[in-house]
Amino acid sequence: MKNALSLLILLIACIILVSGFTLAYFTDKSEDNQMHFTTGILKVDIERPTINDSWDNWEPGETKEISWTFRNSGTQPAYVRISFNNRWTKNELPETVLTAVYYSGYEISEDDPEPAVDWVLCSDDWDEEDGYYYYNGAVQPDEEITVNFKATLSNLAPSYLGADYNLSLLLESVQAANNSNPAWD
Repeated sequence: MKNALSLLILLIACIILVSGFTLAYFTDKSEDNQMHFTTGILKVDIERPTINDSWDNWEPGETKEISWTFRNSGTQPAYVRISFNNRWTKNELPETVLTAVYYSGYEISEDDPEPAVDWVLCSDDWDEEDGYYYYNGAVQPDEEITVNFKATLSNLAPSYLGADYNLSLLLESVQAANNSNPAWD
């Protein structure tokens, strides 16, 4: 009986020893992970666009140049992207225009397609992707950046004579942290 008890205690000790070894083999301790946060202000100012000439009497095939300047007036570097929202607003055509269109053989229809405006990016430090224009790199505090475009009016249906082209610019920025790519979602 004494041998059986000794054998049982020895068996339990072996089981504890093996389970402890297995537990130690499959566990690990990680080093301290530190997260560094820097508080500050993220602010980007937009200056009024610079236009090469008047956009009045814009005719099909004519190209206009426009540029915007942005300034990071915050205290942290920022990634910047922009997008456009453009739309046409038809105005009431004057009688002289209606008469000229009528006598030139054109018909004015409410079903005329919107005039197409082709935008071409003319800045090397910007990229276009998925309807957005992204600045390459982080904009540092007090840094100014500029984006240049050429816009060409491709077609103009008679019902859009005298119409206004309304363009709004959406600027989005996120704080640049640890030189990583921004998360725009």
